[in-house]
Amino acid sequence: MKKIWIEAFLEGVFQAHIPNVPATTEFEFIYYGDLVKDYSNTPTSNKVLFDLQTSGFHAFEKNFNDLSLDEQDILINIADSMDGDSTDEMGTLPIEGIPVNLKSTLAPYSFIDKGAKALIKITSRFQKLHTWVLKVFAKEANLFLENEQYRSQVRERLLSKIKEDSKEEIVLVGHSLGSAVCLDALQHLNSSYKISRLVTLGSPLGVPVFYDYFKDRTKPSSLKGDWFNFYDTDDFVSAYLLTNPPYKVKPEIQNLRAKTQYFQPHYIVGYLDDALVVKKILGV
Repeated sequence: MKKIWIEAFLEGVFQAHIPNVPATTEFEFIYYGDLVKDYSNTPTSNKVLFDLQTSGFHAFEKNFNDLSLDEQDILINIADSMDGDSTDEMGTLPIEGIPVNLKSTLAPYSFIDKGAKALIKITSRFQKLHTWVLKVFAKEANLFLENEQYRSQVRERLLSKIKEDSKEEIVLVGHSLGSAVCLDALQHLNSSYKISRLVTLGSPLGVPVFYDYFKDRTKPSSLKGDWFNFYDTDDFVSAYLLTNPPYKVKPEIQNLRAKTQYFQPHYIVGYLDDALVVKKILGV
């Protein structure tokens, strides 16, 4: 994984026409996938997950029924943040609310469940999105938001590395839920630490259920430089920008569009090989 990410970053360096990465640059990866596995039963391989476009309604039932009510609430929150009727107002899902490429699969079913309508609304807006991605995201997001023991263990892994390198210039880069991990960690550092920049990629921090979790939405005292937030309009997680309000960050968070991979808009590689992302990480 680390090798893939570094290769993607170096491709971004090439795209940005940067001759060389500064010799003093070191990459540290804070891995917590083992904790996710310990605390949840989320499959570790996409091969065992189902998708609507390949497995039909069986995939919908499998992915949706595996979600707890709290996990479904994550999807409902995302769907209700989107333009159009909320899941409360949608009533019985009309056939025109089903993506064209899925009508033959889902048309016989009339959904009145809010969670099911949320899933369909999201996949209608982001038609490149696979339902198993939603399933995994909902499970891991709920784990972060609701399990303090898990959250503190993840936080400590990042904080321990920051404190170990406290005399160095540190740029924090967080992708997807990793952006929430970064913000959580920054809020547990005092002002004596000097984080030069925060770069968030494909972040869900613009979704209400996430920014509501962070009661303090001011700039963390340990963050000395700017906060750059990269999004892609095809990425369902990052489609909601980080603005004031609900944040109270001064200077304001800079929301910048990245050009990610067409077929996997949320995948970290599509962010890391973007020239502008690389420039902001390196500060050039």
